[in-house]
Amino acid sequence: MIKKLGKLCGNPFFFSLFMMLAVAPLLLLVAHVYNEQKNISTLNDLLSNLQSRAETSHFSRLRKKQFLEKYTLYDPYFLNNHIETLSFLKDENQAISRALDHPIFCSNKLLKKRKKSLEENQLLFREENVQSTPIIKETNEVQIKRVELNLSDIEQLLSEVEDVPLGGYFPSKQRPQMFLTNFSLHRIKKTNSVEVFELECEIFKREFLKKIKPLKSDVN
Repeated sequence: MIKKLGKLCGNPFFFSLFMMLAVAPLLLLVAHVYNEQKNISTLNDLLSNLQSRAETSHFSRLRKKQFLEKYTLYDPYFLNNHIETLSFLKDENQAISRALDHPIFCSNKLLKKRKKSLEENQLLFREENVQSTPIIKETNEVQIKRVELNLSDIEQLLSEVEDVPLGGYFPSKQRPQMFLTNFSLHRIKKTNSVEVFELECEIFKREFLKKIKPLKSDVN
């Protein structure tokens, strides 16, 4: 029996078959472990993807809720109360006022004319292309007359309209949704390191006429 086994082992074909049978369990074990690790990796990827989608969905619902809360509680006269009341070139206006208080300049016609011009130097808009539904009203607010302003005034205006903190200015609350659709500046003069620009602009305004209640799934 031993001699026969020896002869078989001496045969290359039977020797190869014997080695294959010997290592087959090990190969099956390695393949099984590899497949298990692959399945675990796939499961981890799936769980990670589900978690990412859940977080994205949560933040999407949160943003929607914040958006609705912010823009459904607005001042219907926001433009009149916060944009058309902005005063520009205040330093120049105060300097002229002090000069006119002096006996030498109190009758100066040029200073008085400039003073009046600065007092009237405020934005004024008219509504165009009004589109309205029972829920939403959209309007293009077109500037009626040009105004003069400096860099600080520009920052204040952009902060109010675009709803962003800018240059030490912060937007007012209870604003409707709005943004600039046209913003054209033309520098007209520079005095004492202060640049003065002439502005023409248009504002798109969207008002939610009826408070939209978010879905229950959006509240959590």
